[in-house]
Amino acid sequence: MLVTVRNNVAALKQQGKSLDEIIAAKPTAAFDARWGNFVFNGDQFTKMVYAGLQSLMKPCPWKISGSEPPSQTLNGEVSANM
Repeated sequence: MLVTVRNNVAALKQQGKSLDEIIAAKPTAAFDARWGNFVFNGDQFTKMVYAGLQSLMKPCPWKISGSEPPSQTLNGEVSANM
């Protein structure tokens, strides 16, 4: 169920659909009868999946700047790469 809904939302997002258009497309419809009235309804769940995909699609800051990510020492301190 989770993977199916994520894939549905991702496919709609790749088509350039807005969040409102994705919600209107009901990507959770196959699961709403069983799961849609529990803690979250289908629209709320769609918003959470969309937000999760948004965060996954943001580039890492060190990939933007061309620098390397910081590394941590065994005691948890952050040090610059050599």
